[in-house]
Amino acid sequence: MNKNFVWTIFWTIFWTILLTIFGTTEIFAENKTLPEDIKTEFVKANINLENVGLYIQNLNKAPQKILINYNGEKLFKPASVMKLVTTYAGILNLGTDFVWQTKIYADNKVNEDGILNGNLYIFGGGDPNLTFDELYKLLTKLFVEYNVKRINGNIIFNNSLFNLSDELQNTLAEDFDGYKFAPYNVIPKPLIFDLQTLNLLFYLDAKNQIQVKTLPQLSQLVINTKNLILSKNNKNKNKNKICPKDWEDNLIYTNKQANNKNSNNKIILNIAGSIPENCLQNKPQKIYVAALNNFENNVVFFNSIWHQLGGKIFGKFIEENQKISLENLHYFFTYNSKSLGETIKPINKFSNNVMTRLLYLSLPLKNSNNNTFSLEKSNKTIKEILAKHNISFDNAIFDNGAGLSRKTKFSLYSLNALLIHAWNNKKMPEFIQSLPIFGEDGTLKKRYANSIYKGQAHLKTGHINGVKNVAGYYQTTHGNRYTISFFINDENVATMQNYYDIIHLIFDYIESNDK
Repeated sequence: MNKNFVWTIFWTIFWTILLTIFGTTEIFAENKTLPEDIKTEFVKANINLENVGLYIQNLNKAPQKILINYNGEKLFKPASVMKLVTTYAGILNLGTDFVWQTKIYADNKVNEDGILNGNLYIFGGGDPNLTFDELYKLLTKLFVEYNVKRINGNIIFNNSLFNLSDELQNTLAEDFDGYKFAPYNVIPKPLIFDLQTLNLLFYLDAKNQIQVKTLPQLSQLVINTKNLILSKNNKNKNKNKICPKDWEDNLIYTNKQANNKNSNNKIILNIAGSIPENCLQNKPQKIYVAALNNFENNVVFFNSIWHQLGGKIFGKFIEENQKISLENLHYFFTYNSKSLGETIKPINKFSNNVMTRLLYLSLPLKNSNNNTFSLEKSNKTIKEILAKHNISFDNAIFDNGAGLSRKTKFSLYSLNALLIHAWNNKKMPEFIQSLPIFGEDGTLKKRYANSIYKGQAHLKTGHINGVKNVAGYYQTTHGNRYTISFFINDENVATMQNYYDIIHLIFDYIESNDK
């Protein structure tokens, strides 16, 4: 029998069986068009389809069919979906057990009476978790275990770990959105207490005067409210006495250090502006604001806790941005942060920008001999980490680890590759559990609380002006998992009324094709 004839029969039978099992589209092609019902919704919203990307792939069934690859190779602005890349790169390079270290030194030993006749040095290690409570633990350890009760020298905050040029420090807020008091625009310095954010409570006293206090109480911060005005309600514009969402946007914060002899290094915060009367009539208003710069914020937190513990300071607070020799310093202890595995949860679930940027700057910490780290170094390192694990972001542009950028861009194809790699990683549970659960927690809790698909997806959201994205994992009613990357980079996205409907149509499409 002719050999060619035999091989023809063989391959005919082989492909017939294969195509019967998997279907032609799963073997030969991927869908590069959008479903018609989803297209219709974009037309309604006046969204240009060239500004839309959608990538969906099956994770469970072999072959792992790509349901949709629409504009998958195009570069998009990710906004906060960038946090997926930063946190997973952190897992790959640093590991989930990684901790940041804050080191405490002095230029003299403490005597038996608890007096330190010298300077106290605190070396920032990039810890994103140094909240009020964590700093309280650190200083309690210094006060109780190391018997430091009185410091006769200066408190020196060393911020030399990261090289943050003046240009980078001064342009982000102005270039990005102009909100310089917004907590998300805080510059990520190596030593940062409570993410340089004050929790302020505005309320009316018995005399109907505006008062402001911090939560928790910071005794070494003096808040001046003399220039705060309570504006009367405009009956025509505000018939229902609803407090406008942006009531705090016109408030201005200025500060200075108290200079009298008994000031104890206190910082004075002046708040000026007007507040609508109906905002404070029924209940106090709480806001988070970056009203102090890094140094002033660190002074207030350290000084307040130290006085609360009963400690005394007879020197000044100083910020140092240069490396100094540790050779002649006395080492007290190292304070370890929460682990990276714990840290990525608030980063992804609540989209914390400053924590993400601190992680981004820390990416080279494990494998670099250079003792100073920079944004430029992290931009290079993240590509190296991903490439080492065969996750291609070759064409990507990185310049901000949190997504607060209009320059950062990458493709949905690259993002999908990362999601697949993470799915197959032994650290997959930690990564996926850090993502908001659809309709249940994090940034996805309120908007989708009543969705029929509640609880079936772990997704990271991303929003800046002209950008609305989401990416992560979806689980069907049959228990199969899919990756989803859905990006819209269009100026009309802000006025979309049917984004919620499109998300549900995407889930509908996956369910109908989950065979």
